[in-house]
Amino acid sequence: MKAIDILPSNYSVFKAAGDLTSGVVFTTWNKIWKSTIDRTYTADFEVYAKEAMNPKDGKIDIF
Repeated sequence: MKAIDILPSNYSVFKAAGDLTSGVVFTTWNKIWKSTIDRTYTADFEVYAKEAMNPKDGKIDIF
């Protein structure tokens, strides 16, 4: 495993929820790409925490 530092910033948080094996993460990314939020393109990242343990009914945060 490799660790990287992500600089502090103001991040918008998008939540992907549901069957993680059926494309909900990709669908959420499509919403982000089509949104009008002001992005710096410095860092995008996904957090797979305890709520993502069940891939058929999981939740992740996309920053």
